[in-house]
Amino acid sequence: VRGRLALAVVVAVLGLQIGFWPVITAYAYDALSDGDRGGGFGLVRTVYLCLGATGPLAVGTLFDAGRYEGGIGLLAAAFALVGLVCLGLPAVRTAPTQS
Repeated sequence: VRGRLALAVVVAVLGLQIGFWPVITAYAYDALSDGDRGGGFGLVRTVYLCLGATGPLAVGTLFDAGRYEGGIGLLAAAFALVGLVCLGLPAVRTAPTQS
């Protein structure tokens, strides 16, 4: 990006994106039933980590080929897709704790 304002916006957006992952992990765990939390949560985390690990490979391959716009576009599209998915998730209802 060019200019301090654009750089500040990019840094802010990336900072917000990093904060989503702990919340999404907790949501995924709470969304599963008690019986599915062990294997189900393991599967969710495995798929998430495998998909996340392919990102640097894909972007690096595009950058090595000189397709910088494609690499940045791929990152932007992934970020937008995750944001849309998060907006469409239903609320998790938890039982009130007893004191």
